[in-house]
Amino acid sequence: MRPLLYDKNHPKATQIYLEPLTHHQLAIGDIPIFQKQSNGQLVLHRLIASDDDYYYTRGDNCVSGEKVPREYVFGYVTKIYRNGKWLSTDSKIYQAYVLVWLHSFWVRKPLMLLRQQLSKLKRKMIGK
Repeated sequence: MRPLLYDKNHPKATQIYLEPLTHHQLAIGDIPIFQKQSNGQLVLHRLIASDDDYYYTRGDNCVSGEKVPREYVFGYVTKIYRNGKWLSTDSKIYQAYVLVWLHSFWVRKPLMLLRQQLSKLKRKMIGK
């Protein structure tokens, strides 16, 4: 979920506050947490669409998305701790970020694909 969320080993490590999904109806832009059935990994990806049976999610730094059965989702992010401050996902600044991020995918996708290709080329050139 970079550039919004960073893991504990990164200098910009981020903390999150999760709420259970008991009575909350997820909305486009929310960040649900779910467990992959294939390997048990916990995943936080942004909700980009939904239907009666599935949530469709994509990481902020990912080109492709995932189709997640609704029953695999058990919570969602309500606060993010960065730069010494807690930021509510209900705040206007966060909502503006989400709006820009969701609507700029058509610009970001070709750049992400180019970065992937350059990384592959670099690995071939250095033999890794």
